[in-house]
Amino acid sequence: MRIIGIEEHYQPQMMGPIRMEWAEKTKRPEMMDMDLMIKNVFPRLASPVEAFRLPEMDAFGMDMQVLSSGSPSVQAIDDPAEAVRIARESNDFLAEAVHKYPDRFQAFAALPLADPKGAAEELERCVKELGFCGAIVQGHQYFHYLDEEIYYPLWEKVCELNVPVSLHVIDTLPEGMLMLNGCEELCGPIWTWNMEAATHVMRLIINGIFDRFPKAQFIAGHMGEGLPYYLGRMDEGYETGRAHITKTLKKTPSEYFKSNIYITTSGKYHPAAMRCAIDSVGADRIFFATDYPFVSLEDSFACFNACKDLTEEEKELICHKNAERVLGIK
Repeated sequence: MRIIGIEEHYQPQMMGPIRMEWAEKTKRPEMMDMDLMIKNVFPRLASPVEAFRLPEMDAFGMDMQVLSSGSPSVQAIDDPAEAVRIARESNDFLAEAVHKYPDRFQAFAALPLADPKGAAEELERCVKELGFCGAIVQGHQYFHYLDEEIYYPLWEKVCELNVPVSLHVIDTLPEGMLMLNGCEELCGPIWTWNMEAATHVMRLIINGIFDRFPKAQFIAGHMGEGLPYYLGRMDEGYETGRAHITKTLKKTPSEYFKSNIYITTSGKYHPAAMRCAIDSVGADRIFFATDYPFVSLEDSFACFNACKDLTEEEKELICHKNAERVLGIK
């Protein structure tokens, strides 16, 4: 079976210092095993694709990766001109791999959200000139989110080009972490990345982005950041709280997961999470993804293969048909 992964990270060496500067700004405790990161992750993140990526893809039968710049990427840059410059360099770096191995790689554009107009222009360049199949953002832009009016021109461009925007994780800045006082170990992949990304998706829904831009397609990684499990509670809260009065929507919040939102399988998950996701949003709304190299292909494929109750049709949709249909991958 053809396998296309759509959340596969690759970035030039220049992103290393940006990552370190961001870690200083977030004042976070070390969230990952740095020895493991230095040994296994960072070499795979920035090395030529021939060094690790292609051999490992071949070993696990992975036909294609949709490449994207890993977190925090250009969302760590608040200077508009610098963000645009770095985004262009990063996207050109991805384009080299795509053009060298067009049967193995596609790419999502990094967007310089510090310059909303520049982000729309960079998306257009990447789609029309570089042949990319969408874009990715790494979360908030210093607490600016994609539901804000400053990003309406970007959404207009997304709809015009008919490409999706994918959401990856980012650290929450210190101002957003008061609830973690005394339990800073919850920073990072154990909780705050999920919380940050899920909140971003909910902002898009409740602030009416998909009513204003009904053609927009958005991808939430990591099994939808837990939101498929939460759809009933989401609708109940909308109807019983103030949101249905102050932020009137054309649909219930959960219905946007059938019209505007996709999720991915990236990361490690229990088989029950996959079944919940399929039952909640449908196999036609789920993309296969691994979060490589932050998660190994071995672990990612083991999680997928542990889902023993998937039908052949569900596997085909998740592994390749959805990516072919939505991203236009041949």
